[in-house]
Amino acid sequence: MEEDQSVSTMTDGLTFLGRPVYGPIRADDIETIPSASGISEITFSSTELTAVCPLTGQPDIYSIRISYRPRDRAIEHKSLKLYLVGYRDRGIFAEHLAAEIARDLASVVDVAVRVQVTQQPRGGLRLEVDAEGTPGPTSRS
Repeated sequence: MEEDQSVSTMTDGLTFLGRPVYGPIRADDIETIPSASGISEITFSSTELTAVCPLTGQPDIYSIRISYRPRDRAIEHKSLKLYLVGYRDRGIFAEHLAAEIARDLASVVDVAVRVQVTQQPRGGLRLEVDAEGTPGPTSRS
């Protein structure tokens, strides 16, 4: 029973988890849960990140790896997925994509976040971008 109460406490205030949500969300809407003690690093990875080339409008397909060392808060998985879906129809270069996601997520959890984006090969070239976002004055408390 105690475990159920702690899960209930952890999920208080979450608006996306366990509910139907249609469409992407903004970075400000990414939800967090309390971080468990003893967690040294959290990593998310996906091969389903898409955006479009800002010049040609052609789709760009990426794999992404997000990692950070949580302090007090951890990013809730479903809201992260909904945030990333927001790039699907957006024109953005890979370099800006990685940097923006890193900055946004660092502001959500108030710790440094590393983002590695790999663009599927175009013209025989594969592009890999590493970015690190650090919490700043606009970070959430």
